[in-house]
Amino acid sequence: MAETSRQCGQERTSHDPVIVVCQNPADTQPGRAGRHRGRPPYREAISARLSSIRDFLLLFFFIDLGSKLDFSTLGDEIGTSVVLSLFVLIGNPLIVMAIMGTIGYRKRTSFSPG
Repeated sequence: MAETSRQCGQERTSHDPVIVVCQNPADTQPGRAGRHRGRPPYREAISARLSSIRDFLLLFFFIDLGSKLDFSTLGDEIGTSVVLSLFVLIGNPLIVMAIMGTIGYRKRTSFSPG
């Protein structure tokens, strides 16, 4: 009768059962695949080559987005945009100052990033 389990790394024959006993989870196939997919050495080279074409296509995206804007409803949204802009311009520094103040920074230091 065949064994009921085998160690990782052993060759599997047609008589071996499917159950595998592994002491180290990294020895399993998904662990190996995860290590190889983690950070390929050529990732930075591909990213450097694709950044220029990405920026070029991003230009066309924003041109297309701007061409689809409907300026006839712009007057209805001015009040909302002013309120949201003031919240961001005034509220953001106050929120950052409050958070950094609770951490222990002085007011002058916490105002700079806000």
